[in-house]
Amino acid sequence: RAASYVMPDLIGVNGVRAADVLRTGGFRAAVVAQHPYPGVPAGVVLRQAPQAGFQLTLGDTVSLEVSR
Repeated sequence: RAASYVMPDLIGVNGVRAADVLRTGGFRAAVVAQHPYPGVPAGVVLRQAPQAGFQLTLGDTVSLEVSR
């Protein structure tokens, strides 16, 4: 049985850095979209899939949407 991990809450962190850490940990992760969001610096995670608390196994895909 494969080990499972709990998806962290990445909202508010740097998206490129979060994707790098996830990839280093064995997940497939990428910033998939950029959206304007007034008052939030560019590159900050606005949405993530899967959501925080979801169970992951190594190799699972994580998508991040960031501010621009």
